[in-house]
Amino acid sequence: MKFTDAEVLELTNVLSSSEALLASFAEDAAATSTVQRSRGLQEARARTPRLSAFIDESERDGEYYFLGALLATDRQMELIETSLDGLLAEFAGPHVNVTTAAEFHGYEMMQRRGKWKRVPLRVVGNIYVRALEAISASGASFYFEGIDVRALRERYIHPWQPRDVAMSHLLEKIDEHAGRLRSTVYLHADEHHTADDHREQLNFAQQNGIYGYKPSRLRNCHSDFKFLESKTSRCVQAADLVTYILNREKTATEKSDQALALKRRMIAGLMPALNRGRHRIWP
Repeated sequence: MKFTDAEVLELTNVLSSSEALLASFAEDAAATSTVQRSRGLQEARARTPRLSAFIDESERDGEYYFLGALLATDRQMELIETSLDGLLAEFAGPHVNVTTAAEFHGYEMMQRRGKWKRVPLRVVGNIYVRALEAISASGASFYFEGIDVRALRERYIHPWQPRDVAMSHLLEKIDEHAGRLRSTVYLHADEHHTADDHREQLNFAQQNGIYGYKPSRLRNCHSDFKFLESKTSRCVQAADLVTYILNREKTATEKSDQALALKRRMIAGLMPALNRGRHRIWP
């Protein structure tokens, strides 16, 4: 069968229109799929409990620098706050000199300073151990990054400041943790003279990538780094308790069997939270 030129032209136009229509359908389907995937991720994040990180810092005689981070959902934060408040209420009384207005600070408790000055060491130790057990029982995770300052200086000709290295490593792990949960993590720390430096480091990392072997712009970290007075947050205090005892566990030799036994009880109570996170000294 032969076609006239007019018929061939008409068939060509029909085929072209069909191809254009199919291409349009394909574009619409692809766009719809992209929107659905994006909406699905947004809905998944909306269903995921919000995550908060409470960061504390510590050091040892200029030889080691440490940062610790307690990572908890809103529900886990509530459990920690209720447990710590309950501990003080349980032990409060004139016979042991515990007050419900006391703050949980590792150094003050173990050195018996401030509101812990007149509390018997045996009572302080029991409260400390039970506080660490409550932190672990909440389901929260703990990340601990230590820097061996001397080893850092020996390894690099022009090393970064230990605080900057520790913060980079810690933020990287916090971001990865939030990513696994498909959540956004909100950063908090005790009000400190280094607050502006920490904010600047977070902003720089999110714009340019973080220091380290794995490039990351901390997409899962909220850009608003908040600094709180410790007296207003039991979770900031909880991060202090954990960071302090991990500092001692890694750098201090206890002088008595009693002190060593207490420290071992503390670490044992803390291990579930540590196993959900990470603890190390680098390099």
